[in-house]
Amino acid sequence: MQEDDNFELKPTISESDKEFKSKIGEEAWSKIKSSTFRNDGYKCRGCGFEPYDVDVDKVIFLHIVNGNLEKPEDSETKTMCAFCHLIEHADAA
Repeated sequence: MQEDDNFELKPTISESDKEFKSKIGEEAWSKIKSSTFRNDGYKCRGCGFEPYDVDVDKVIFLHIVNGNLEKPEDSETKTMCAFCHLIEHADAA
């Protein structure tokens, strides 16, 4: 890597999470995401990573454990860091 190259972590949403998000809509997704992050104390439930001094949306993700399309707010969700989220979806690849 050259000195002028900057590393950037680009947040992604897994296909299953994207599908759920598209079905419930942006507004419901944002509410669930905010609620989940607050309930989990903005910490990864996989490893305990807690971001500080960075934009939370760039390093932690909403993971859908069990989506409820009829009542999205009742979906089982958890906060995950990028690494744990990747591992959680590794079996889907």
